[in-house]
Amino acid sequence: MIGVGESMNDIKQTLIDLKKHQVDIITIGQYLAPQKKYHTIKKIYNEKEFQEIKQFAKQLRFKTAFIGQNIRSSYHAEEIASEGE
Repeated sequence: MIGVGESMNDIKQTLIDLKKHQVDIITIGQYLAPQKKYHTIKKIYNEKEFQEIKQFAKQLRFKTAFIGQNIRSSYHAEEIASEGE
C-alpha cells in the first residue's frame, strides 16, 4: 500500500531491493484508511503515477506485478500461488 508518506524514489528503491532479494510477485495499491483512527493518507496517487510504477516494475522484470489504485495485497492471491505448484 502506498500513500502514507513515501516518495516515488522510495517506491522505486523498494522495488529494486525486492528484486535483489529474488521477489517475483508484487502488488501495489493505494492505502485507504478504513476509519479515521487509522493511519492518515498522505497522498492519493493518480493513474499516471501508477503507470510509472508499473513500467518501472516491468523494467525490473518482476514475474507478476499487479499495480493500481484498487489493487489489494490479496489480489488474485490464490491463482498466483497455485501457479507455483
